[in-house]
Amino acid sequence: MNKLIAVKTGTNKFEFENEESLKWNGFFDVDTIRLILGNNGSGKTALLCDMAAYISSPVSTPRRAVYDDRETSSEKLSDEELERIGVIYFSPVPYRRRLPFRNRFFDASPRFGKVEDSARVEQFYQVASDLELNTSLRAEVCYEFELFKTVLAPALVVMSKLAGFQTAHKPVITFLSEYAKILKKRQFFSSDYYENERSNIQIERSLDTCVLRLERFVLSKLPRARSEKIVMLAALTSVAKKIPDHDRIGRFFFNFFELASDVRYERDEEVFDLLMTTQGATLKSIKDGAKGDIRKHPRSYSFAISSAEEIKKIKMSTAAVEVRWTDQSSGVRALVDQFFLLRQGFVTMAAKKLNHVMVLIDEGDAYLHLEWQRRYIYLLNKFLAGVKSEFHMEIVQVVVATHSPVITGDFPACMVTNLDQKVTPQNTFAAPLEDIILNSFGTAAIGEFAAEKINALNERLEQGVSSALDKLLLESIGDIGIKDALYRAPERRYL
Repeated sequence: MNKLIAVKTGTNKFEFENEESLKWNGFFDVDTIRLILGNNGSGKTALLCDMAAYISSPVSTPRRAVYDDRETSSEKLSDEELERIGVIYFSPVPYRRRLPFRNRFFDASPRFGKVEDSARVEQFYQVASDLELNTSLRAEVCYEFELFKTVLAPALVVMSKLAGFQTAHKPVITFLSEYAKILKKRQFFSSDYYENERSNIQIERSLDTCVLRLERFVLSKLPRARSEKIVMLAALTSVAKKIPDHDRIGRFFFNFFELASDVRYERDEEVFDLLMTTQGATLKSIKDGAKGDIRKHPRSYSFAISSAEEIKKIKMSTAAVEVRWTDQSSGVRALVDQFFLLRQGFVTMAAKKLNHVMVLIDEGDAYLHLEWQRRYIYLLNKFLAGVKSEFHMEIVQVVVATHSPVITGDFPACMVTNLDQKVTPQNTFAAPLEDIILNSFGTAAIGEFAAEKINALNERLEQGVSSALDKLLLESIGDIGIKDALYRAPERRYL
């Protein structure tokens, strides 16, 4: 099995290798990585999509030509030989071309919906380890104010209207009285003939305040330590999701803790058993996992999860524990998600016994901080080398499209293709950013707004007209060469 050298997509031919880059064999830990540059609209995304389509297409076409590096010369692959090559495509941006489903093609791009995939969460530590990230997810036991506002408070009101209702607690009686008054006022203001937005907002705030008082009272009466109260209410939240009868849940809760009662009530064994099971599993999860970095808040209790095995135990249990990504920056999460999704592509390729994989990444650095851009190719190279070994791939080739001059500095010029015809990348590897921006992107390193301000300042200095703001602007210029040039012109008079 040989590396692909080039692919012809219609009238265009893209080279994965050239005479010069072949001399750099072994520079990366995968077989090839090629970089594509170009302005917006230059065709980077279209080129990647065409490559994916032509390489993975099950139907032969006269316009398709894919070449590999046989000893004698680069030769066109037959359709049968192409059947052994898989393609993985990834783009983090929401606006991308629709790609057709094909047997040898895997679209690893994110779907942008709410992701609660336990497999993704469990893979976090493996990917984080590959990336040398000293970070962890958190396990959180919590309940929200909504438990009282939408479940317990309305249930208590319904319960209070039952025959035989009674309570020995004055705060409960006070709550019911105030709550009824607020509801009556809200009904009046929301009627068809009277609408007042400000009044409605004030009513909702009054309602929240009333429910908050009920919450404080309930917490004061629960016969447990603060953390155990949180566990109890978190377990109740979990039960309410499984048994979506709020009146039933609330009636059980107030009777069970003797906060209120009705003479006809008999303990709901289903709710009781589910609550006790959930509470017990939650306490066990805390006991087993809460070994460090414990954080306590009025409605939550959380701790760091040290391994993927702990996450598996949490997911397999009935505990009211949520796995949170709250400590992860958006950049870290985007990076971890990207490599996890790419790994899923390799899982698919291995299952189909495709041992030669072409990975096409369109702006994989799109949401990354500059520091993560600086590390991106290093991490990508290491990660792909790892999955190549793990899944016993014979050949892994990569094409990366980017706008980042930081990423460009990791590539020798012979491995860089700029789709803008006027720009030929030169001396890119380990070059200063300003040189890369000029020589590989064909643009200036200074922003257009700053350049316009400097040119205007230059004109005013030549005319001998300046102001205090001009002095401030001149002193603020970070480029020493530009600043010195503006200062030293003898014909200029600076005030």
